Amino acid sequence: MKKILTILCFGLLISCNSQKENDAKYVFKSDYKADLNGLLPEGNSKVDIMGIKYPEGYEQLVMKFRDAIAKNQEWFIAYQKENYEPGVGLPYHENFGISKDEFEIMKKYSGQVKLSKIAESEFLAEKTNETISLSAHPDISVFNDIKIKLDSNVLYMNNIKIPYAGISDIKDTNNVIGKWKGHRWKLEEISNPNYTSAAEISGRIYEFTVGQSEKDKRTLCT
Repeated sequence: MKKILTILCFGLLISCNSQKENDAKYVFKSDYKADLNGLLPEGNSKVDIMGIKYPEGYEQLVMKFRDAIAKNQEWFIAYQKENYEPGVGLPYHENFGISKDEFEIMKKYSGQVKLSKIAESEFLAEKTNETISLSAHPDISVFNDIKIKLDSNVLYMNNIKIPYAGISDIKDTNNVIGKWKGHRWKLEEISNPNYTSAAEISGRIYEFTVGQSEKDKRTLCT
């Protein structure tokens, strides 16, 4: 058995094998340098790509819900701001584009998402005293040309500088991974910062996280 490194990206989980059988599992310490060095094992690793499997009918309900929200974005932003409760979510509204029963089914299904292995690949982490560089096989090329600066807390993705955004502490046990913590980098580029409606918003968001699941101590990269 080797240590499992798990990478989550655009709905994919990638489990990499890289450490000696008798090595103890690294435990997340909320220490930037120690965590990155401990969670990203150096060298080339074989990778299991895991896809997210949804219950039958779930995706169709989500698409109906999203289509309805897209047609009424300003209303939804206001409704969410006024009615969202942490740990509870939103109460039903007819503007959701689905019936109340379908809404309850969608909420129930959201806690039943599972993972299944769909392919294998390779992943590489190279280290110096100042930088950790990540690269991957072309089928997961999103991980190519990622460089994490250990001294400045900055991440570069395809030469785009992304600042450090602190530690994420995910306590929701209903998500596909469960509870986990991670170091996060984020950059938002909004083309019209003085927008007055949702329709006027355009731009790009770059976000990357390196962390660890609480249950099985797997490394997570999102």
